[in-house]
Amino acid sequence: MLRKAVVAFIACTAFFLAFSAYSRRQGVAEVQLPAVTHRVYLDVEIDGQHIGRIVIGLYGEVVPKTVGILIILLFFQHVLLLILIFEVCVLLCTPGASCASVLDS
Repeated sequence: MLRKAVVAFIACTAFFLAFSAYSRRQGVAEVQLPAVTHRVYLDVEIDGQHIGRIVIGLYGEVVPKTVGILIILLFFQHVLLLILIFEVCVLLCTPGASCASVLDS
């Protein structure tokens, strides 16, 4: 399922790039894009094999609230992961504690 999604994404991207190149050759006026203020990336793996990285540019001057919310969510994803790792370490170091006793409380 993931492989089909990646292939569909790559096909759509190739179609978009081909269409934009064709439009430029037809004399369509160039649009001045705003500056990219932040970049985020997605690492793509299929069956444990690294396929590549998708880099997404964010336009913070155009949609500052949306970019701010996305950056906060991505930051807190890492913070929550660190908190989870810390709690598991505490659980493992606590004598007499088990996962069942934590889930029951």
